[in-house]
Amino acid sequence: MVRTDRLVIWILIVTFVLLIPGIRFLKLTDELACAALFALACADAIANGRAARFRLLWYVIAIAFFYLLYTLAFCRFNTPGAVCGDFIIEMKPYIPFAVMLGLAPRPTLTELTMLKWTAVANAAVATLCMLCGLTDAVLYHPLYGGAVIFISMLVYVYSCSAIDPAGRVSRRCLAVATVMILCGLACTRSKYYGEAVVALFFLWVYRPGMFRRMNMRGVAIAAILILLVGAVSWSKFNFYFITGASAGLDRDTIQSFARPALYATSLLILCHYIPFGSGLASFASYFSTQPYSSLYFRYGLDKIYGLSPMNHEFACDAFYPSLAQTGIAGVGLFVWFWVYIATLLRRLLKTDAVRFRIPFAVGALVIVFIMIENVASTLFTQSSGLVAMCLLGIICAMAPEKAHEKEPEPRIIR
Repeated sequence: MVRTDRLVIWILIVTFVLLIPGIRFLKLTDELACAALFALACADAIANGRAARFRLLWYVIAIAFFYLLYTLAFCRFNTPGAVCGDFIIEMKPYIPFAVMLGLAPRPTLTELTMLKWTAVANAAVATLCMLCGLTDAVLYHPLYGGAVIFISMLVYVYSCSAIDPAGRVSRRCLAVATVMILCGLACTRSKYYGEAVVALFFLWVYRPGMFRRMNMRGVAIAAILILLVGAVSWSKFNFYFITGASAGLDRDTIQSFARPALYATSLLILCHYIPFGSGLASFASYFSTQPYSSLYFRYGLDKIYGLSPMNHEFACDAFYPSLAQTGIAGVGLFVWFWVYIATLLRRLLKTDAVRFRIPFAVGALVIVFIMIENVASTLFTQSSGLVAMCLLGIICAMAPEKAHEKEPEPRIIR
């Protein structure tokens, strides 16, 4: 007999171990891990008749197939091969979460210990690479270093909490997590600074029910948190979205900025292609340039540096603009997905606020990490995103579907 709940944890461990090598040298790690997770879910559903537990997974697959057929039938902006490639990439981030939610695995002490020390090792290696000038050779870009450290910190905190029967985390573990967060500052990314501020708040300040009654203390804490995040993130936001490389807003050079152009055009596409968007592999995704989508010509993006047919390195520079491919309906589904996750996390906190405070904080920080990173990167669709979504799925699976629900049975293929 095969324990599928154990196998998915080991897939997570292997992916986590290969997180840094996968950035430059083992680029198919996340695709293979995602395929393995999906195969295990299908095997469990068929062998054990537990298909109902994977409702979210079937919804994700069905929606992805709908957009595949919609694109092939009505949107001719790219080749069928590019459309099929984008079909895989667009649904890839949601599969790990849906599989973990359905299988509801509980890592053993040995597995938690491996995750814990792998997290420390990943953070140490990423920090050394950034401090010793090996960023380009190993991490490719500083943002990957910051992402590896932040995800490793989350895995470390979760592992420390899960090892303790009462869900507590010692001050020593919190101190190690804080050191990891501070090491990540070496990436010099403003996005990371904002994530670090929120992480320190959730680890050291947040308590369940803090914002339930918005008294002066709660309002003051929320205001200070927002101001700190805004202060550490404003410079890069201003550079990328408002002034660019100039000292002020220059109407003659604003059209040369790739990222603002992507965001502005994505709004136009949402308005012009109601309700299902321009289709897969048409805009702001990797396969929209493999080959080059004709939609870029329609909106004049082929004349912008970084988005042209010969130089399109910035075409897949942010996740949110790619939602225009799925239209208003896709944006609505994306919002619903995260609202659903937030509901599960709140239900977890209501079950036992003391025991699940740290898992709730880790889950909330995963959401913060993905929401911030999606503004100016596509880490959500890469190995870092896969590990983050697996971790989020494990945490959300602890939330009972109904009151007084029994502990889930082990998943065994007979």
